[in-house]
Amino acid sequence: MYVAQEGGDHYQAQYQHWDWVTDCQMGYLPGNATKYISRWRKKGGVQDLKKAQTYLEKMRTILFDRPGYIFNHGNHYAIEHRTRFFISLSDMSDTENQLCRMLVKSFININDIDMALDMLEGCIRGAILVQEAQDVGAAMVGQQDSSMPVQASSGGAGCTTMQAPTTSGISEPHNKQVDGMEHPFGYDQWSENPIAGK
Repeated sequence: MYVAQEGGDHYQAQYQHWDWVTDCQMGYLPGNATKYISRWRKKGGVQDLKKAQTYLEKMRTILFDRPGYIFNHGNHYAIEHRTRFFISLSDMSDTENQLCRMLVKSFININDIDMALDMLEGCIRGAILVQEAQDVGAAMVGQQDSSMPVQASSGGAGCTTMQAPTTSGISEPHNKQVDGMEHPFGYDQWSENPIAGK
């Protein structure tokens, strides 16, 4: 039975995170860690990844105090079947998928947690780099020189790239209508030799 989500649409899917957690009988700590891992791109960004990190650190301290503590209680078939289904519907990266697989297991040990923390740290560093690149791109657009307009466009990995102006401003420009030649970068006007006007 479907239950509407309050405060956003980051869980709008055929099979939601809480369905997966319930079906796999995940515990509170791994359930929350995987919640933040699976939703960070849609909702909280880097902060969500850092929240997941705190849940993993709490799991680690529990295992130090109580080695062999069982966080999840689902049976192997349900875990494998439902996890495969949840991952197939998600837009998570391979690393995020692997983290979810590690945290849904019935038996999680210190080595699993350490490996998950290392993987999550890599995700956080990557997300911060992308965010910084986007911030730099936005700053460059905001501080552009009025004599040389710059246009922002979408680049790889969600970053912003800069493009040169579409006209060169040279006094004797090349004219596409006269000789039919186009500038190789698509500019409206250009001249290879401004002194000779050619």
